[in-house]
Amino acid sequence: MAAEANDAPSVTGRLEASACREDDDCGPWQRCVDEHCIDGPRDCEQDTECPASSRCVLGACMDAPRECTTDDACPSEHRCLFGRCTDRLRDCDDDDDCPADHRCVLDQCLSGVRTCHDDEQCGADSRCVLERCEPGPRECTADEDCGADHRCSFGRCAEGARECTADEDCGVERRCELGRCLAGPRQCRDHGDCESPLRCDWGRCTAEAD
Repeated sequence: MAAEANDAPSVTGRLEASACREDDDCGPWQRCVDEHCIDGPRDCEQDTECPASSRCVLGACMDAPRECTTDDACPSEHRCLFGRCTDRLRDCDDDDDCPADHRCVLDQCLSGVRTCHDDEQCGADSRCVLERCEPGPRECTADEDCGADHRCSFGRCAEGARECTADEDCGVERRCELGRCLAGPRQCRDHGDCESPLRCDWGRCTAEAD
């Protein structure tokens, strides 16, 4: 996790996200979802409004068709996340379910306390990534905002076109990391998946560098 921006707001307890009732209550290139402003313009209300082989998630079209609407539609030990079955089990429903100095993001406990809900709660020249203020202003909200042979990764344009959104897109003996297919099957998603003293680094259990 990148270092917190020096001018990020001090946090004691939960932050109040930008409140809204409709998209017009939010800033440019934002939409209102569950009374919160989130990045990206609205382009759908239901799957049928998206291109073939894609689905509508939180008002935006996402690659890959919908597999599920509830956890019951997924295999055992899987859960439904944004319309796709994932093997990551639910860690939490809110921050109180996580250890100290952690936050709950997408049902997973991530290291570091919550410092933001949107870019406006971070200082100049920083952006909100997974509810933490990270250095560098936002360059993009989707791959289309970046030039050819680039992709949008955590609000910044990264070199290389997107190859995948999930491990299944990469074929046998490969895994998907930040939109690129890497050699070798996935061994882990976080440090807890590896035996001590190994740690999870880009989907593989490795020894910590000296």
